[in-house]
Amino acid sequence: MRFVVPASARPAPGRTVDTAEYLRGLARDLARSAVASSELVALVFEANGLDVQVITKRKAHPSSYPALGDMLGVIGSNCMEEKIAVNQLRRIAFGDHHVTVEFQGAGQRSETRGYLISAVLRPATPRAASAAVLEDGTASRSAAASAGREEDRAAGKR
Repeated sequence: MRFVVPASARPAPGRTVDTAEYLRGLARDLARSAVASSELVALVFEANGLDVQVITKRKAHPSSYPALGDMLGVIGSNCMEEKIAVNQLRRIAFGDHHVTVEFQGAGQRSETRGYLISAVLRPATPRAASAAVLEDGTASRSAAASAGREEDRAAGKR
């Protein structure tokens, strides 16, 4: 399915698009369509950011999958913090346990950021380590969670 950003959501000529605002608006527009967040596989952005291909698959994710607005809200805020513009976005891929944002970085290089889906969504790693974590399948864990598991093992629990 191809989604074209409505004229009302497009920026005025010469105005820079706020990435967080853009992704929130995209989430609102997609919520009005028949697409559920649990069916999303990827959003693929054209270089202008105004044409978006929506790739879906029936029952792609569990029904407990977070709302698209919540996920894109977090991603948009992080894009703003890192100064990632809408026209740099290339793809947002939705997995069962993580979301990957692909964008065009400095020097026209492709870069990625990974986000774990827990609670709603949180950055999985510091931005420099994102690609390495996704490649080897590891994920960051809090010290408290690790300590709790160690205590359980010491007490004979599994």
